[in-house]
Amino acid sequence: MAFFILICLLPLSFGDLMEEFESRVEKFIQVNVESDDCSHWVDILRLEFGREDKFCGDGFTNAATKMLRREDGVDFNHGAISYLFNNHWQNPVVPEYLKELLLSSVLQLPWWLNETGDFNDMQYWSENHQIGWKAGKYLIGQAFAENPELQNLIFEASNTNGEQSRQIGKKAVLQWLDYRSRFGFSEFNSDTYAPIAFKAMVSVAGLSKDPEVKRLAEKVMNLQMFDHIIGSKEQRLATARGRAYSEGRIGMKGYEFMYLIKGIGKPPVSQAQSAMFVLALKYGYQMPMALLEIAQEVEHGEFEMKERFGLYPKDGESEGIYHDNPEDCIFWFSNGAYFDPVTPECIFITGDAYDLWDRTEIWGQVKLAKPIWDISPGLVTTIGERTATLGGGSTLGSANVYTYRTPDFMLSSAQNYHPGWVIGQQQPWQATLDPNRNGSFFSHQPTTSIPDESHSSDYWIMGIHPKAAQYKSTLISLHNPDVLATLIFSLDRTHANFRRSEVDEFYTSGNWVIGSQGNGYVAMYSNKLANFESDYDLVALGIQNVWICEVGSKEMHGSFENFTTFILNSSIEVSYTYDDSFVECMIDNQCLNDVATFFECLLNTCQPINYNSATSKCVTSHQNQQEIKGEDNNQIDILTACFGDVRSSDIEISYARRTDGATFTFGWSQPLKLNGIVVQREDQDFPRYENAFAKVPWGARVFNISSQHYSLIIDFEED
Repeated sequence: MAFFILICLLPLSFGDLMEEFESRVEKFIQVNVESDDCSHWVDILRLEFGREDKFCGDGFTNAATKMLRREDGVDFNHGAISYLFNNHWQNPVVPEYLKELLLSSVLQLPWWLNETGDFNDMQYWSENHQIGWKAGKYLIGQAFAENPELQNLIFEASNTNGEQSRQIGKKAVLQWLDYRSRFGFSEFNSDTYAPIAFKAMVSVAGLSKDPEVKRLAEKVMNLQMFDHIIGSKEQRLATARGRAYSEGRIGMKGYEFMYLIKGIGKPPVSQAQSAMFVLALKYGYQMPMALLEIAQEVEHGEFEMKERFGLYPKDGESEGIYHDNPEDCIFWFSNGAYFDPVTPECIFITGDAYDLWDRTEIWGQVKLAKPIWDISPGLVTTIGERTATLGGGSTLGSANVYTYRTPDFMLSSAQNYHPGWVIGQQQPWQATLDPNRNGSFFSHQPTTSIPDESHSSDYWIMGIHPKAAQYKSTLISLHNPDVLATLIFSLDRTHANFRRSEVDEFYTSGNWVIGSQGNGYVAMYSNKLANFESDYDLVALGIQNVWICEVGSKEMHGSFENFTTFILNSSIEVSYTYDDSFVECMIDNQCLNDVATFFECLLNTCQPINYNSATSKCVTSHQNQQEIKGEDNNQIDILTACFGDVRSSDIEISYARRTDGATFTFGWSQPLKLNGIVVQREDQDFPRYENAFAKVPWGARVFNISSQHYSLIIDFEED
């Protein structure tokens, strides 16, 4: 079967779409090569498109210097450096001092964890870093292997020449691409890290001289482009996301690469993904017409979409991926499973295999626990299981992402995604109206109460996963952390991002906050009364809470006043129930304010011997065992053993809209129902894709992605 088949039913439409796309490509190239920018992304375009007279070199110098210093993110530059080594090493415009600097930089660098030398601040293990290093090793190895001047030089950290590096890199790249073809992207739709993985993958599609590698890279980049096209509102990646920082949550971070695909915005200067993409086009990649047409259709219609991203650690063995060897463990690191309850041994297995304990800060911190691993590996497994709420929440897959979008709004959420566990950097849900204004709309439970809107602020990033469920324009988010997380982080609030200065109309009534942006409307409800502590920080004190988000539009509801009436003509009942009298005592007496208060309550206010619940019996049993063994009272052992997955309460909500007769019910132990019918099942994962453009079962190896007039077939079974 051909790599892709384009079926054109309307030749004029084909011509218009492709002409406009090619015009944007040409405009992007011209704007960049004629600019005064000195980045390596612009300089490589100048070398490739005949403007050597404007070559600057500063960007390459900076990139090489960072490599010598072994700074974090040096792998982000490998695409441009690979083009220079492969295509322009003999170009007289590249000065000798720069060539010498680049040579010394790449030859001294450890290109993978199993190579020698200190890593300093360099990172290798996340999904985007992995392909950056693997693609760089492969492509730079290719350049050395095919250049007589370079082919006998030795990469010091691995003691390999160019050809050996190319073969090692090829194997690694093929494996990474295969995993993404099978499981999708773990850092799904990340507005920070997904583009970084994309540019590395596209550099392979453009530069690889091996047809097998080139074809596979083209296929997987098409899949990720499809993800980003249907997952973005204009230039903004706006679905639930595998990793997202504050600038993409409460700011207005866009993905400028979408200029080329959607024709929105203006040509970006020094945009790495766009630079690598136009070079891939130059070297044989063909832009699928189906994706160009979908990019237009998705902005102008109404769509209900389901996608599944990533792999559950518990499903690894069935896919031939284990957690007892370093290479498989590195796959789990790309999935964020650094201390998942299924894979807690991996951090130690990898540290031992590659002697990482004194070579990188992360393993240096974990080294404190290495004596436990050395003496009793099984204890690491036990600790991982007991502290699942702390270690499992950063695991990125699997995520069942549901999105409902119209031209006026986009509401997206990961269904039942690690509820109650500590968030890594995931964005569990958000509503987006006008993508060109600051801030989306979402609720969050922070693990710090100190407000901060910096790029990596924990206040808007780190937190506790809610249990979220969505049906079309209605979303309910239950915030219900377990006792262990509540104690460790002194949880005392939930909050929402609702930037009042960015809405056209604003109205509050009771527990509802309602606003408009253009023709789109949004309403947010907090069961615990919330107050604005800044222009956008809507804070509700309390450990448990229920937030509701409704989105609408002028087309759906008429005026903003009509939408407000529609929202307020509703009734909401929320119940917090306790099935453990001992835990209820702890809550009623504010014993969860901090760890010291908690232990004081165990000894006095809420003595477990006075209760007959499962948790109190667990505490009493552990206390008795410690006394029999003559051990000191180990409160931490009691805390992790007896409270590792104990929730403060159960939550149920009934939300009835009288105007349209819709009644939603949802609970911590109940799926989302509409008028008594389950609309989001919790016992069944989504397909890989289920939307108007693609219906692909999980595990499928052939993808049929169709727009109104075109079809793209991506076949991973072909030779």
